[in-house]
Amino acid sequence: MTDIAVAIGYKLGGRAVFANGDPSGRPPVDIDALVAETIALATSATDVSELLQAFDDYFATGGGFETNVLSAYPADPTVFPLGGGMSLSIPVAAGDMSIRDALKQTALIASLPDAGFEIDDTARKTLSRELPVRASMVVSGLVSTQAELGGVQARVSRFLDTLGTERAKLEARKSEAVGADPFQTAAKVQAEMTRLETIYSVTARRANLRLTDYLR
Repeated sequence: MTDIAVAIGYKLGGRAVFANGDPSGRPPVDIDALVAETIALATSATDVSELLQAFDDYFATGGGFETNVLSAYPADPTVFPLGGGMSLSIPVAAGDMSIRDALKQTALIASLPDAGFEIDDTARKTLSRELPVRASMVVSGLVSTQAELGGVQARVSRFLDTLGTERAKLEARKSEAVGADPFQTAAKVQAEMTRLETIYSVTARRANLRLTDYLR
């Protein structure tokens, strides 16, 4: 649970990436409160069914996780500028159901030693049936979340490739400028100036010719 909390508490430029760019510095998930409250849920449960239902209610919209554990962060994702007119936003937030389900599954298993009922053979059978189903749903949700993040990572990679190409071009131009022979450069400039002066002279002469001169 701590590992998950650290991962979704990642910051970039002082902003919480998975809290829609929240600059407050608060962690998106209060892991201490989460541990304390889920242990309390397990302690008060009288059987497996009540335990599972209590966790479902706690992590549902409007439940204890949302009101007591999840920090209040901006509703819409912030836009992170990349430069060059490009930007990106993170399409995943700590309150998304896929992340809630992962935390719920982890907290549920972690709280079993504190269950308020005996985990006998019947309870074990129920748990061995229910937990794999819930774990499968968690994996499915996280795969979708990873795909969304993968799209963002792909955009960043393309942007970095573009920056690398531009940097290589600038380095090449810098090398050409530093390594240029001053004499040759001056000679090229002088030749270009002579060419321009010749064009100007010819143009000026033709501009002064009369129509009869063109007809000869």
